[in-house]
Amino acid sequence: MTRTESSKVENRNTSFFEELDSTSELLQLFEYLPDTHVFVKDSESTIVAANRHFAHRMGFEDPAELIGKSTWDICPKELAEKYVQDDQRIMQSDKKLVDINELNQAADGTVNWFITSKIPLHRKDGSVAGIAGIARDVKKAKVIFEPYDRFVAVFDHIVEHYGERITIAELAKKATMSTSQFNRHFKHLFGLSPTQHIIQYRIQKACRELTYTAKTIAEIATATGFYDQSAMTRFFARHLKTTPKAYRIQSRKH
Repeated sequence: MTRTESSKVENRNTSFFEELDSTSELLQLFEYLPDTHVFVKDSESTIVAANRHFAHRMGFEDPAELIGKSTWDICPKELAEKYVQDDQRIMQSDKKLVDINELNQAADGTVNWFITSKIPLHRKDGSVAGIAGIARDVKKAKVIFEPYDRFVAVFDHIVEHYGERITIAELAKKATMSTSQFNRHFKHLFGLSPTQHIIQYRIQKACRELTYTAKTIAEIATATGFYDQSAMTRFFARHLKTTPKAYRIQSRKH
């Protein structure tokens, strides 16, 4: 990307955010991540924005109650001192601090480990105005992602062997489940059956091959696990409402 193109993209981004009624609406996304705490501080380490999970941990019902309170107001002295030192280091160096393991004490005295990242925030003149941070509760994150851990080997196997015959029985074995358990848990977590996922993955790989390679449609069908061109055409018609040939023509126009 040239400097001119980069400038145009930056101006478009700036214009978009200036049109928003409030960028604080973006914080609403983090309400759907119960292990994630988000906060924004000014140059004095005073809270100017936070999500609800952070507010609750600090003992407040509403994030609005946090606004205007300093780190010293909401954290034990020994922890507040470290947090403020980190804030100042980020603002003075104008460099981010990523994936720091640190202890955090909740309002009820509970102490947990968090993985924290902080970045400097800038004014329009380029000077540092404060910091934004995100902290993830290690214990809660583990609980949230634990149901998905059993499927890591399953997805790895599909990625490595999508061009070959894959049976549900062998995938269930990878997840150390019976076939019926595997089908049930997979659909509950991912919203589709294992077979549907495999088909979607093969279609995605075929689409990429159609767009970026000169391979014939028959070659792509064989390489992506559809076995022959007619089978791939049927799946394209069912899932993409088009044919492989039409998809290739259309994708190369962009």
